Amino acid sequence: MTAIIEPLGMSEQAAAAAGPPDGKRQRRFRQTMLDMYRTPLPTAADIARLERDVGPLPAAYAAFLMRTNGGTPRPATIVTRDNERVVNVFFPLNHPPSFTQGLQAVRDLYAARVPAHMLPIASAGGGDLLLLGLAGAQPGAIHYWDHDLECDDDDAADYVDNVECVAPSIDALLTLLCETE
Repeated sequence: MTAIIEPLGMSEQAAAAAGPPDGKRQRRFRQTMLDMYRTPLPTAADIARLERDVGPLPAAYAAFLMRTNGGTPRPATIVTRDNERVVNVFFPLNHPPSFTQGLQAVRDLYAARVPAHMLPIASAGGGDLLLLGLAGAQPGAIHYWDHDLECDDDDAADYVDNVECVAPSIDALLTLLCETE
């Protein structure tokens, strides 16, 4: 079974069903979620802009972005070597300015903390990430990055002791996601 990727954000129908927001913070959050839901899927030009920053993307991942723009997987559990892990959300490439968890923003945030040849593509809960191999021995492979075991140095560009390969590609990962028991 292949996981379904639910769109990020909130539809007008879901917003109406949720009732009126309480306070300014909830109104801003709701507006961000409505804007995210309306955000167009990435185009080939959007992918090309990202590739200018990070280098060539594996074709399967570029297609995944153009098909989904990130989102929430259902089911959402990946079994790693040591544990069952939840994949919270795949980061979007296109997003409204008020949405702070976009692919490039997360990449910038973790630039000195993850291996240089890998791109953060998903939140895996508890501060952990899924990384996409861009170069090296496993381009296109999906890796689980455990923040509890990260490098103490200021620059982790070559540190991979906290990284575990969990799938050979994004498509393979989507078939490995399962329900928790």
